[in-house]
Amino acid sequence: MRVSQAPLVLLSLLVVTAHAREGELPFDLAFDRTEFSVGGVMSLSASGRHVAYEVQNRPNDVDLSGTTRYQENGTPTGVLGTRIDVTEVKSGKSERICPQHTGQMWRPSWSPVEEKLVFYADTDGKPQLWMYERASGQCRKVSDALVRAKLWAGDEAQWSPDGRTVYVPTMPATPRFERNQPEPGQAQGVDVLVLRSAAAKQGDAPIAPAAPDSGHFIFENNAAVAAIDVSTGTTRIVAPADANPLPSVMRVSASGKWVSYLSVIRKPTSGAWKSVTDLAVVSAQGGKVHSIAAALPSLHDLHRRNYSWHPQRDLLVYIQDRKLWLVTMGEDGPQAPRQIGEAAGPLGPTINWFSEDGNSVIVGIEPVEHGNLYFDADSSALAAIPLDGGPITKLTYDDKWKLYDVIKSTPRTVWQPDKGTVTAVMRHRSTTDLAIMRLGPRSGESKILWTAPARVTNVMPVAQSRELLVAYEDLKTPLNLHAFSSDFSRRRRVTSVEPRLDAVKVGNAEVFESVAPSYDGTLVTLRSAVLLPPGAKRGDKLPAIVMMYPDIDLSGDATYFGGGGYPGEPPLIYTSRGYAVLLTNADMGPGGTNAGDAIDEIVDSVLPQVYRAAELGYIDIRRLALRGQSAGAYGTAAIVSRTNLFRAAVPSNGPYDLGGIYGRLYTERFPINDESSPLWMSWVETGGPRVGTHPWANVFRYIENSPYYRADKIKTPMLIMQGSDDTFVTDAEKLYSALKRLDRPVELAIYKGGGHAITTWFPANAADATRRMLEFFRKHIGEP
Repeated sequence: MRVSQAPLVLLSLLVVTAHAREGELPFDLAFDRTEFSVGGVMSLSASGRHVAYEVQNRPNDVDLSGTTRYQENGTPTGVLGTRIDVTEVKSGKSERICPQHTGQMWRPSWSPVEEKLVFYADTDGKPQLWMYERASGQCRKVSDALVRAKLWAGDEAQWSPDGRTVYVPTMPATPRFERNQPEPGQAQGVDVLVLRSAAAKQGDAPIAPAAPDSGHFIFENNAAVAAIDVSTGTTRIVAPADANPLPSVMRVSASGKWVSYLSVIRKPTSGAWKSVTDLAVVSAQGGKVHSIAAALPSLHDLHRRNYSWHPQRDLLVYIQDRKLWLVTMGEDGPQAPRQIGEAAGPLGPTINWFSEDGNSVIVGIEPVEHGNLYFDADSSALAAIPLDGGPITKLTYDDKWKLYDVIKSTPRTVWQPDKGTVTAVMRHRSTTDLAIMRLGPRSGESKILWTAPARVTNVMPVAQSRELLVAYEDLKTPLNLHAFSSDFSRRRRVTSVEPRLDAVKVGNAEVFESVAPSYDGTLVTLRSAVLLPPGAKRGDKLPAIVMMYPDIDLSGDATYFGGGGYPGEPPLIYTSRGYAVLLTNADMGPGGTNAGDAIDEIVDSVLPQVYRAAELGYIDIRRLALRGQSAGAYGTAAIVSRTNLFRAAVPSNGPYDLGGIYGRLYTERFPINDESSPLWMSWVETGGPRVGTHPWANVFRYIENSPYYRADKIKTPMLIMQGSDDTFVTDAEKLYSALKRLDRPVELAIYKGGGHAITTWFPANAADATRRMLEFFRKHIGEP
């Protein structure tokens, strides 16, 4: 390898002879292991005896990022290496279903009446519906219909109440959008994509305008809603792909007579950062599609929180404009939506589930918009709104707790072991502690059943049992299924997905607060977490790697095993080798059309937390490195353009020239049309950097908030990590060239075939990149 003051390394693998010592997280285990599928689906059988869930072991010969989010066969790239395990809840005995079959298997869904499990599999080449029968242990393909698999959960097959039919999103008979639509009169053999602005089309024959960004969204999400007989495989279309609105994912009413669906998401206006979706319903036998609501907000959980069917009756509820709407199905279709619970005031957007008796709807009230564009508004309390118009019951809790989720007994109903109560998962605002809290109908009636610095998701009460099945992890406990007693006084581990992690030693995490200046001139209190090596304590003043991501509070990652997976390499790589890792909260001002000064805001947030950690004796102020990925790479480069505090900085796969990426098109990765707005245009103006306008209105703001144009201020040794197939590869080359021209200590490592996230690179490349960063840190901040 050529070495100079500013080396450029283009490589697929650098062999480094380094072996993990006892207790250290091995590099290969960091990226090549079996784990619960990120964002995957868990399904509990009707009897409560068995749970099915997705596990993933990434293939060593496939880069999961690549240049497309789907494989050529229609399988989402993110599910490559995914299989389904079934575990007996009582004994913990687990088995991998269909071991004799190849390919990916995902989205398990148990029958409501017997132990039959349907799922998607590409065993025969393309995604199709398959079935596993528990009694025989055999798997079979149910239908030849091609499934339009989605990137996110919520697209799983939906059973009819009698267990005879499943409803799935299937591929359109003909594509609704092609990547390259030929120009009229285009010569044979010419391959060209031509785009025209509205001004350029003046005088052309009028055509119906496409929705902004419709090409990309249709290409990935549009589906025909199909009903498949699980015994015969007979398939019929319930709602065609060209129905209005365009179908995407569906659910089934209590009687099985009606099928509802969310439409393909769309941008309400060109350049908008957030999307919307429409809600429609159709007879399970097919026929007329009835539009229920238009332009529902697209939520962080894209498919599963927008609306709910009643558990026993054919009626549904949804939230729009901060109001709760009720729709009752008649013989021929839906009645007009009517608002209920007006006295509750504005509602939060994500909670609309029924009480177990079906008489009320549990909602979040008193929403708080926190200004973060990546997450939904929080609710400050809960309320039970009776369907009959009776008095509303408010369920409150101390404002030091933030509502994280509500425990449900079914996808439609909340879990209520005590009538009138709601059991919620809460997160403490000042610490990383999680709590299971029982909220009662009387004012101030709340009881903490359990609390710990941990994470619990997919909480499912087990039928015929006094236990709840939970996906559980904490700093020292790898993610697995655990069973809690119904009063949360006892917990037992049910699964062991990756036993090798049990040998890795994990230190403690400590949380502290700092006072920092905010964007509006006020002072704010920010929470940070420091991950310590095994045996380390406050006062040891350790060399440290500071992690940051703009407008994200990373301190909550201290509740993931080992501190989570940001920024791509697990922080446990560093802590198990003696370094401290500081997880910061890079707080910023509100986004949207509010113009900000991103670099000033990031620096003002992060540096006080670093100084406070040093003051408390956790870290050595003289031996600090800075690390960030994606927008965090932007923040990393931005910070070292304003301070020389850090001895080393490693940004990966980030944008460094805001004006340079402003108009970039995704002509290869995503299909586009004349109405498409470049993704980075809206991100730069209203997303991460919050510039607030276009470059021609305020070019100075673009220059001042672009690390590339501040390269002359950067003196910190920098290692720029980059995937060759990532959209930001040009920015990495530009920043490297600028620093090299200025004779600054800089290295650039471009990994062939790598996409945007290091976690999705070839495991060998990801491990090598991690070794390279570790050696860079050792060189500049020393051994622990």
